[in-house]
Amino acid sequence: MYSLTDAACRDSFSILNGPPGTQSALFQRRAIAGKAADKMIAKEYYKSIENLIALSNLSGAEERLQEAFVKFPEDPFLWQFAGWVAEKQEDWVSAEQRWGKVCSLFPNDPKWLQLHVQALRRLGRSGDADALLPVIPQDYYKTIENLLAQSDLSRVEDVISDALAAFPEDPYLWQWAGWSSERRKDWVSAEERWRKVRSLFADDPHWLGLHVQALRRLGRAAEADATLLERHDVEQDPRLSIERVKTDFALAAGDTLRKIESLGSGCELGVLQREVGHEPLGLLRWTYIKPEGLLKALKMEFAGVGEISQSQLGRLTSQSEDYWFSDREYTLGRHTFASVEKEPSGVLTGMCRQIKILKRKLLEDLREGEKIFLYKWTDTSHSEVENTIIQIHDALQEYASNPLIFVSRSDGVNAPGSVRKIYDTLLYGYIAHTAAFDGVTESDFESWRNIIANANREFISR
Repeated sequence: MYSLTDAACRDSFSILNGPPGTQSALFQRRAIAGKAADKMIAKEYYKSIENLIALSNLSGAEERLQEAFVKFPEDPFLWQFAGWVAEKQEDWVSAEQRWGKVCSLFPNDPKWLQLHVQALRRLGRSGDADALLPVIPQDYYKTIENLLAQSDLSRVEDVISDALAAFPEDPYLWQWAGWSSERRKDWVSAEERWRKVRSLFADDPHWLGLHVQALRRLGRAAEADATLLERHDVEQDPRLSIERVKTDFALAAGDTLRKIESLGSGCELGVLQREVGHEPLGLLRWTYIKPEGLLKALKMEFAGVGEISQSQLGRLTSQSEDYWFSDREYTLGRHTFASVEKEPSGVLTGMCRQIKILKRKLLEDLREGEKIFLYKWTDTSHSEVENTIIQIHDALQEYASNPLIFVSRSDGVNAPGSVRKIYDTLLYGYIAHTAAFDGVTESDFESWRNIIANANREFISR
């Protein structure tokens, strides 16, 4: 089911706050006629309906919509909300009628056309749906791109299926299809789709690299190597090198990464887990926390984390588009992934509720002693925080026999990829750089691979 937190739904509100040229002709005519008060009343309807939908009070949202339609029967954004309510209720008769109305109000936006087509298909009216489909493949591109950006992966597959049925040899649709499979980690369909893209772009080695990666993820290494030999120039393309490194990392480290829980600091371990198709729920997976803050939190069993009185919202930078959540007690901060356009008190309440659940899960994992915990700190040198790391390790042992990996940037003594065993339950590992903070966009996969291999050997296979 479509999430109302997705960007496609937020389009309904962002247009209203944009410059006059982005507002509908209907609103412009009202402004010219001196009906600004009506427009403000309409906006008040939008907010109350949005809140009711967010609370899953669909009957309340429907009542509010009907009240609004009495005053604003042609308001385009009210009709968008009406469509979302029908979708959430799986009332496909109403959804078809409402998306049809939205399409008449936004005739040049293929996003609403795709929602109308989907509702028709849910009603078994495939013939009517086919009759509405775009007549050129370019009409699909933006819709697919938007859905991928919103991570609406189930709907994007529906659109791709429609698009390829209408244009089975369009090369760019096949590229979008490949990216959709990649995002879903569906390596069977990814291999098939990248193979097709290669046949359509025979001279571009980039698609060869993606095809080879999919083959390797399927365990078909011999076939992948043979495929690489088809091109003599593949080593000259740097994109292929990083794709091979990622593939090798996923195959070597994937199983162990599923047993590792992040204690912070930063998002790099979370991104590496995503690279191997693992999406664990963790309190500290996307969190910045200083060593002394983590030590204090462990000793205090994260007391107060998730309490509104101990929490605050802000922006990480002046350009940030989402709120940054902070805990005042433990130097803990994390992304909320909630737009700064949203009302802050509601975001804070929702974040605190979520964080309390994740805190309870982390404490349970700590007491069970079945996870490997990893903490990375690269803001200062390893030697400056070594005593604190030892204390963090000791605090972990108060819960259970919890192994800890501490990762820091390499120094003049410890090379990237090297690992030191400090205790039976403590390893130090070293990386060359930190993704997104050292002027690079990719992790030091080779060093991470070696650190995780050592963790497997010391903590799992022994």
